[in-house]
Amino acid sequence: MPADTENVKHLKEWYKKARASGLILNFALALGKKDEGMMIFVDKRKNAKKLLLDAKDEGETNKFALGTMRVQKDEVFLTCEKKPPAGLAKRVKKYLKLIKLPGAPSRVIIVDGNGQTLEDDGDQDSATKAEKEASVAAKVDPAQAKWEASIAKVKPQAVARIKAGGPVADKLKDALKMGKVRAEAGDYTAAMKTLPAIAKLLNTPDAQAETEQQAPPVKQKSDQGPAQQFQARRTEVMKLLSAALKQFSPHVGAAQTALKEAMEAAKAKDFTAGLAALDQVATILAQPVPMEPPADDTVSKKEDLPDEPSELEGRLISTARALQKSLLPSKEIERLSKALTRARKLLKNGDEENCKKLLDLIASAFSSTPPTPKPSGREIAAQVRDVWDDAYRVVGNNLDGLRKALGAFDDPNCQELADKGLISFTGGLQVKLNKSFLELQSASPEKIDKACAQAEDTFRAFQSMLDSNEAVKLIDDNDFGVPIGLKSTLGDALNEMRGIVSDPTASVS
Repeated sequence: MPADTENVKHLKEWYKKARASGLILNFALALGKKDEGMMIFVDKRKNAKKLLLDAKDEGETNKFALGTMRVQKDEVFLTCEKKPPAGLAKRVKKYLKLIKLPGAPSRVIIVDGNGQTLEDDGDQDSATKAEKEASVAAKVDPAQAKWEASIAKVKPQAVARIKAGGPVADKLKDALKMGKVRAEAGDYTAAMKTLPAIAKLLNTPDAQAETEQQAPPVKQKSDQGPAQQFQARRTEVMKLLSAALKQFSPHVGAAQTALKEAMEAAKAKDFTAGLAALDQVATILAQPVPMEPPADDTVSKKEDLPDEPSELEGRLISTARALQKSLLPSKEIERLSKALTRARKLLKNGDEENCKKLLDLIASAFSSTPPTPKPSGREIAAQVRDVWDDAYRVVGNNLDGLRKALGAFDDPNCQELADKGLISFTGGLQVKLNKSFLELQSASPEKIDKACAQAEDTFRAFQSMLDSNEAVKLIDDNDFGVPIGLKSTLGDALNEMRGIVSDPTASVS
């Protein structure tokens, strides 16, 4: 039997919570050389990719799986992000029994990201499995089938064009990604709308595409309102600015100043001025990046540099040292090193102004921190559900003592509270609360903000009820001396939940 390590204890604790509350956990595992050598790592806040690092560090083999775990009564569902090792369901089930997991599952089901069953632990006979597979096939959406057939025709050519590089490669990649995202969200009609753009890009000659890519985007006539026009134009301009930053363009500073003016105008609802400022950003970024004149190799190094290094020469030296000690990714260091070489050539040929701008951009790359990734709807739902479950459990335990006392009274209100507990006067709001959890959990990336806003409204309505409901006050101030804390305990939890959905990135651990 495997030793009862800290990791096994951690697994048992989380499994117990998931089995009791329906909590969805992240998991990663590594198969062992024998069944008892398997390593399973689970957590609610730590994402699966981070857990996979632990599995790789402590696992005995290089056979891994990662994704989410859901426990439903005596069944465990493992949704895998990538194709799992063969026979995973049976091996997980056997391992969980080996570690003497309380409530060990009688069945383990492995599914993919689309909900398709990949493996079962083998308890069902083959006929039942065949019936299930036939049932799934019969339920395939016609729109889904049309999309899959259509994209299959153009995808090989598009992938080949992307691998070959060229001006249309990035646009093709974005179009394919957009179609995939829409299809994964179940909107196959919207996904089909990306096909004409893909076909047009595939038929675009490289020379024509290059000309289109280099020219600043032309503002198109649109039936959209001013706010939508501004947002669309801003998206185009931000792509130009991103490309300019990667090239260490000396025009970035001026472009950012103009962009700031555009955003201030939009904030004041002056979209005409905002659009004009965005056009100015595009014009600035369309200016050519100054090229370094060829170095005069006949001049000796002794003549190139004075005896004492100048301020810019000192910055070149300190930047080079910083690059040597940097912990940035190797590709980023390589990119910055090339920029530093270019800065040296600029200074050598007397262009101190652009050398300084380039060094400033390199320095900003060192000091900038990557943006906090926005958590998925599933992760946000797990966080708010955990906060609520903890508070509800505390209040429920306190309320049990009062319900026993109320049961002795003939008053129908007392009897209803004794029989049904908290749900007797929070029924409608409780349903809405659970609905908001489910909507957050299933929200696609495009719908997370909307789901968060709706959840925040539900949490606020529940808080308002706690503040104004006379029954809440009577229960909290009961004459039996039983401490309940409905308003304080649940109210604090709802306030924390509102904070999570109002700024999801701040809650990423």
